[in-house]
Amino acid sequence: MTNEPYIGFLWAESMNKEDHIISYLQNHPESSTADITRNLGSHYSLSTVKRRLSALLADQKIIKSGKGKATVYALSPAYAIVQ
Repeated sequence: MTNEPYIGFLWAESMNKEDHIISYLQNHPESSTADITRNLGSHYSLSTVKRRLSALLADQKIIKSGKGKATVYALSPAYAIVQ
């Protein structure tokens, strides 16, 4: 048994960081930065998750709602349709 947290998908080394976050958000919509970081295990630091979330927001693949500690992220409706 592995010590990795269950995140709803098999960890694929060939996936890039954004794909891991998108896959997580598909199974866990409206997740906070802390939720994402905690559930991606030791693979990514909080700083890395924040940078990747910013890139995904810029690419309009995800949306955010709330402010400050209440901020949560989900797949954008347009991106979810394309998938």
